[in-house]
Amino acid sequence: GVAFEFIRTDFINRYFGIIFLAIVLVFGALIAWLIISTKKKIQVIRNPQLKLMFSTIIHPDDTFTTIKEKKQGSVGLCILTMVVFYVVTVSSTLFSGFLFSNYNVETFNSVLELIKSVGFICLFVLGNWMISTLMQGKGKAKEILIVTCYSLWPIIIEKILYIALSNVLLPTEGSFLGIFDTIATIYFVILMVMGLLKIHDYSFARFLGTTLLTFVAMAAIIFLG
Repeated sequence: GVAFEFIRTDFINRYFGIIFLAIVLVFGALIAWLIISTKKKIQVIRNPQLKLMFSTIIHPDDTFTTIKEKKQGSVGLCILTMVVFYVVTVSSTLFSGFLFSNYNVETFNSVLELIKSVGFICLFVLGNWMISTLMQGKGKAKEILIVTCYSLWPIIIEKILYIALSNVLLPTEGSFLGIFDTIATIYFVILMVMGLLKIHDYSFARFLGTTLLTFVAMAAIIFLG
């Protein structure tokens, strides 16, 4: 940790002017792009399905309403999201800064990570669909999958930021990385609650009951498997 701090400080002292100029140029270009795109109404994302998926982060209620009432949402993008989620989950273990990583080559298992990430998502979708069918939920399996996968993006973004920042920060400077992780997880849960309430047309009390039963069903499936 001390050696890394010394090397980093020496690097910053040597290239501070270049680093500062690069940061100013990047932020300046970003601000200019935002101003121009707003005035000229330039659409960065033209694909309507892709735009719908990323709008979940900013306008979740509108997105979930569109998914339910207009039958929108892409299973293909859900599969892509699960692949990205798996990749960033593995990458956060393999490529995080050594000061923040608990990676052990002897115990790491990529198949286990696949089960813990993609497998858990698929199991939740199956369990929730089974329980909601019995409990008069209006959500279809496709809608449950779309809501679950679209809600994952705050966690995906947080993991990407974690990988980048953990390679340049010291442990004493990285305490806020845990805060980012907590915020992303809470936001994911909020999106999931909003989405499942919308597609199932449940009251909050019924939602809590069916969610609890969903985890019971998941445990039963694992046990039987």
